[in-house]
Amino acid sequence: MKSNTTNNKKKEIIEQSTRDFQNLNEDSQMFILGYMVGIQQVRQKEKYNSPETEKEKTKK
Repeated sequence: MKSNTTNNKKKEIIEQSTRDFQNLNEDSQMFILGYMVGIQQVRQKEKYNSPETEKEKTKK
């Protein structure tokens, strides 16, 4: 039951964040989306260059 309450709370937070985002002006939205894309690219780069990935590269 507790996890159900937690899931509902998370859902409410996400829905409110979405409404707040939609109310921003276009420049602010683009800034936030650009930041998110940049973070995603950094994470992918880190994942690609991780020690485990380097080991897999040398095996091939």
